[in-house]
Amino acid sequence: MTISGLTRGKNRVTMADIATIAGVSRSAVSAVLNNRVENIRVGKETREKIEKIVRQTAFRSNAFGKALASGKSNLIGLVVKYISDSFMPSCVEAIEDVAESLGCGVLLMTTRDYGKTRQADVMNFVTGKWVDGIILASECEADQSTKAFMEQRKTPVVYLAHIPKNALTNSGTVCVNGTAIGTMGIQHLISKGHKHIACIGMSEWVKSGVNDGVNVTPSDKKLDVEFWSCDYGSNNPMFEIFERWNKTIHKPTALFFNGDNFACDFINMAVRAGIRIPQDVALMGVNDIPEAAKAIYPLTTIRQPKYEQAEVACKLLFEMIDGKPGREIMLDPELIERETTRLGPNITSL
Repeated sequence: MTISGLTRGKNRVTMADIATIAGVSRSAVSAVLNNRVENIRVGKETREKIEKIVRQTAFRSNAFGKALASGKSNLIGLVVKYISDSFMPSCVEAIEDVAESLGCGVLLMTTRDYGKTRQADVMNFVTGKWVDGIILASECEADQSTKAFMEQRKTPVVYLAHIPKNALTNSGTVCVNGTAIGTMGIQHLISKGHKHIACIGMSEWVKSGVNDGVNVTPSDKKLDVEFWSCDYGSNNPMFEIFERWNKTIHKPTALFFNGDNFACDFINMAVRAGIRIPQDVALMGVNDIPEAAKAIYPLTTIRQPKYEQAEVACKLLFEMIDGKPGREIMLDPELIERETTRLGPNITSL
């Protein structure tokens, strides 16, 4: 049987086709494809014949079939809220690097701000692909029915950059201490003399750290710390924040953003409006993205190791896939002081 005669009209060449063309058993073809020729005792001539046919037919193995046979899909799921988040690009890169080094792929899905239905749909889709494990980033969690399915399958899960409210049994956590981020940021601004501070788009974890930092400050400081929500799903969330600050009569003298990209957007709007930074308003971000240091006014920020954090999370997931237990790994943030907080309120020069 010729290659063209057997494969004419077919969309995909199968292992059985290769075996028919070569005149050997399917087990012999499987042994060659999976480099197990010594176990099946496939001779050199037969092996070379099979390899030549594989090249001529552009054969690709059936990933689903291999998954059924091995019990592994060599695919992990990564569920994030926003890929545009200043934290995420480095994390995705790290997870892909680790996965690819181990011969695996990454299925990436975003939940965005479309509510619980979207999040449930994404989780159901990812778990339905029979991934070997899942990384849930930035406060993404599974609903009860999906959790039950994952518990039944014993799917390993690693929570990245957050501590879940109701963690799965077979899970681990890798994150930077969010409480420390909040405390470090608010105390830095207080140390610069700011008493009226707005914290923008903070997660509950970071918010608790801000409150801790406020609570240990002497009461005679008379602090006024506000928490402003931010609609990250809108077309221009920082325009809304800028307008709110600009129209406020008693303006906060410092703004603490939950992400550097939003703080950098605010800097651009402030410059166009003739607002001085940090004399009129001090700005602080979180993450230390490259743009923070390159901004018109270099941004003070709380650095969290993005790539390293995700790298550790992915390595932990593969440990769990191999049968090791999950664990909690906490990394420390670091204050990076730049121009946007160098001066206290109402100070015009150094």
